Amino acid sequence: MKLMSLKAAILSASLVMVGVSDAATYNMRHHQNHGHWSSMELYLGQERFFRAVNAVAYSDGFLAVDHYPGNCGDPVISTRIETDEIQSETAGGVYYRADMRVDRREVQNGLVEVQLERGDSGMYLFYMVPEKGRLLQDMRNGNTLRFQFSGDNIDTWYLEFGLRGSMAAINRAAAMCRQASQGPEEFFRQEGAPQQGAESFF
Repeated sequence: MKLMSLKAAILSASLVMVGVSDAATYNMRHHQNHGHWSSMELYLGQERFFRAVNAVAYSDGFLAVDHYPGNCGDPVISTRIETDEIQSETAGGVYYRADMRVDRREVQNGLVEVQLERGDSGMYLFYMVPEKGRLLQDMRNGNTLRFQFSGDNIDTWYLEFGLRGSMAAINRAAAMCRQASQGPEEFFRQEGAPQQGAESFF
């Protein structure tokens, strides 16, 4: 399988140790299926974020679009690949070229950072996309998202994910994120009304 070949190739490259947080197991709620995609809230204590995910393209990996409260307009796009080995160290800082294309739309040339997290059996690929908004719009309206990976220490490899249901999943995750980001002042604003400073009566 292409995913397994990519995993072996990337794991064979040297990884530079960096200090990122240890892996954590999040709880899930508000799960909803959308074709090949699903959306949900993931939380751990007071910390939470909202995910749109394709977990059906490969048996040992998924593609996620994660929305974080307070920064909902800049979601994190990543892939997790199961390595079948609990990592004893946290490692990252290894970058490869990642070309991304939805169907026959314009190719985006970006980067991917590879990370391993102590206590976790996954390998994480975090995508750096030059025009993330355009890629997400292509994903909402396309059929298949394909990645091409290349670098000095690996051969060229590919991943592909179906996009049926991606529009509903991404839109729902983004909407839940925006709702979670609202402070109490949002509920006292009138649509179209000019914002004025609060008057003190004391």
